[in-house]
Amino acid sequence: MERLNNFLTKLKYYISPTLTVFLVIFGFIQIYFTLFVTPRSNDECLWIEKKVSEDSSYIYFYKVKQNGVTWEAGIRDGDIFQSINGQKIKDVRQASYIIDSLKSGKMANYTFSRDGKEYTTKVRMKKLINFPSLALEVYSLLWLIVGFIVYRSKPSSVVQSKFFNLGVFLVLYAGLSVLTIASTVPNPIMNEPKLIIIIGLTGTFASALIPSAIVELFLLFPLKFKIIEKRITSILLKSFSLLLILVYISLKFFINLEFLIKIEGMYYLAELIFSQIVRLSFIVSLVIGFITFTYSYFKIKIKAQRKPLTIILFAYLIGIFGLFYVSTLAQVFAETVFNSPEHYMPIILIALIPISFGYSIFRYSLMDVTEVVKNTVLYVLTSILLAGIYFFFIIFLGASIISVLGPEYQGLIIGIVFIMFVILFQSTKEKADEFLTKTFFPEKLAFREVLLKFDSEISGILNVNEILSKTGIIFKEKLDISAFGIGLVEKNILKFPLINGEQLFEGEISIDYNTIQEKVANQRKMTSNTMIEKVDFRTIFGKFGENLIENGIYTVFPLQTNNEILGFLFLGTKQKGSGFSDNEIEILTAVVNQISIAIKNTQYYENEKETLLLNIDLEKARNIQQNLLPNEMPKIAGFEIFGKMIPAKWVGGDYFDIIKISETKFYVVIGDVSGKGFSASFYMSRLQTMVQLLASQEISPKEMIIQLNKSMSKMLDKSYFITCSIALFDSESRKIKFVRAGHTPLKVNQNGEIINYLPKGLAIGLERNDDFIEKIEEIEIPLQNNSTYFFYSDGIEEEMNLENKNIGEEFIDEILRSGQNEKVEEIWQKIETQLSDFRQKSQQHDDITAVIVQYR
Repeated sequence: MERLNNFLTKLKYYISPTLTVFLVIFGFIQIYFTLFVTPRSNDECLWIEKKVSEDSSYIYFYKVKQNGVTWEAGIRDGDIFQSINGQKIKDVRQASYIIDSLKSGKMANYTFSRDGKEYTTKVRMKKLINFPSLALEVYSLLWLIVGFIVYRSKPSSVVQSKFFNLGVFLVLYAGLSVLTIASTVPNPIMNEPKLIIIIGLTGTFASALIPSAIVELFLLFPLKFKIIEKRITSILLKSFSLLLILVYISLKFFINLEFLIKIEGMYYLAELIFSQIVRLSFIVSLVIGFITFTYSYFKIKIKAQRKPLTIILFAYLIGIFGLFYVSTLAQVFAETVFNSPEHYMPIILIALIPISFGYSIFRYSLMDVTEVVKNTVLYVLTSILLAGIYFFFIIFLGASIISVLGPEYQGLIIGIVFIMFVILFQSTKEKADEFLTKTFFPEKLAFREVLLKFDSEISGILNVNEILSKTGIIFKEKLDISAFGIGLVEKNILKFPLINGEQLFEGEISIDYNTIQEKVANQRKMTSNTMIEKVDFRTIFGKFGENLIENGIYTVFPLQTNNEILGFLFLGTKQKGSGFSDNEIEILTAVVNQISIAIKNTQYYENEKETLLLNIDLEKARNIQQNLLPNEMPKIAGFEIFGKMIPAKWVGGDYFDIIKISETKFYVVIGDVSGKGFSASFYMSRLQTMVQLLASQEISPKEMIIQLNKSMSKMLDKSYFITCSIALFDSESRKIKFVRAGHTPLKVNQNGEIINYLPKGLAIGLERNDDFIEKIEEIEIPLQNNSTYFFYSDGIEEEMNLENKNIGEEFIDEILRSGQNEKVEEIWQKIETQLSDFRQKSQQHDDITAVIVQYR
């Protein structure tokens, strides 16, 4: 079940842009139909049909609006309707069909009788817009657009995902409006029975989900209610949606066919009854949402957090008032909808609800959407540039191309230009992204730079109090986080947590260790971060969770290593009152990992004095180090990947990582810190953190090596250096970008031929100035089918036996050559066996690391 949920979550993320574009188009079509296709003609009066006998009847005018179009034509109450445009009137339906086919402003010839005399006059037609349908369509479309932006800014957020879901349901439900029109109005959709079924079924089932979705959203936002945590609540909400669907099915199957009549439009009786039930449920759910939102609003004590919510609350109140007025008072004040349609216009006010959400999100950063906005600007500008280049080459250079090469080459030239532009765009994407960040979001750039600098400093501190103090200065003073706190855990007890410099609880606080571990495990299945959001505070921290909310804490990060919780980092909002984007959370997660390791390292440092506990501590360090390495290889189409690191001591200075950045691209990183043991592993963990931070920026291997040298050189002792190789595999372009910094060559087996790639490169830390850049070479290697790529550390070829002889590298070539058709695990098993046989009873000389990549 969890695998299915994870699959659906990822699927939703990938299809959400396409789905949103489709639904936005569908939403505009709905509005177009309501404004221009389905409005009924209106002559500002009522027609009343009165039976004279079983076979005869007549129609008379009633409630003719004074100074209305029918009144101005000379018709009064009680006049008998005879014909329209020369066609004798048989019933109201026929008369409606005639005038509904006329456009607004057109004149119709009305023939009527009064006191036995017939008169003919011209009546100017007006159009009557269905304001309730229009309001629902605008409300739904706005909710979808805002929902998509907030969802894409943070897909891992339950609240923002629910927000988007509701927008999808609303647009599908509003789609029913293109079917629910007067049967006398010409409608092109009525000629497409399959389309009617699709719109009808999707809209009907979506309408059954909306009431529960609204209630669930406002039980989670802006504060999470305890009742939503109970399983019975989830069951009741889902049961209500299921009940509505069963009601619809029952109405369709159990209403006798001879009673299926058309009433004021294309709804059959079952749909008419069901629509009234859904409309009532929708109104009730909006009222419940308003009540829960108001309650949450007054529970929040911090003025800065209430300010954006005030706008939403005010708009929500106006929207509810408009809905209430149209549902009740409008029918009292308006004689008839044909005479006073303006009384039904206030229902449009319901659109203020999604507008207020959008305004608060953008104006007050209620949710961080800068990444979505930045990417949108980037790709919109790129699209405009592409269109300009295309226009230039087609219109201005087309004649020249044809005259020189002939018209048969025009398509080829256009294709080449397009490919060149795509390549240019990909190569400059990072620079454009950085430019937009510096220009429009400088605070985000400052946020990232401060954290990266802090990350490089914290790893060298071996005093826990200094670590905690340094962390507080960075988050509270440098980053200006609205609220900050940190607390350490000992034996599942959170001791003396300080929030904003004050102790909120006296004594110790017990934490639900199992709940936190389960939460973190579930979170890791979906994302790489382990943060705890505000909606889960009460579940995990109990009464203390309420104190966190009252004191402005927005996000909590567990300080954790090797599934051991060391403490918690409590963070409020950013400068503008917004939460953290997914990109910032990734950076924060890496920094939190480094803080956790630094805290754990201080514990190891203290325990080194106690010889009896040393082995235990080193075993923990070994586990931590192994957990920093990939537990599972990423699944990438066409590739088989294997990686292994065997330290010579408890912990080692070797490192490898496989970092997937798309369905066709991934980094392979392998490194070797000079020396062995605890000191080398310390630098290795730092290298691992920096690599992951830089990989998130999708930069080239050469740029990554340069940045690593720049950062690592500041903290490396002069007696240490790091060799490293980085490769960027791209199955789409079928190329590998490869760079090395003093590391062993990359061995490639191509159809039995072993090729050693050894571009020039200097080890990290040996050159600490710009001269390093000149000594790094990046090469491109073709990615070919049925080829094997072997990355390794020098610990393999330098393995020694009892006679102190090295094994060399020739045996690797032989195993790779003979293992052309073997799996990567089998190739490694042969290498490991041969190393063991060669070493015999001697100790392992150095850390052994290898990564094997096969491309089929």
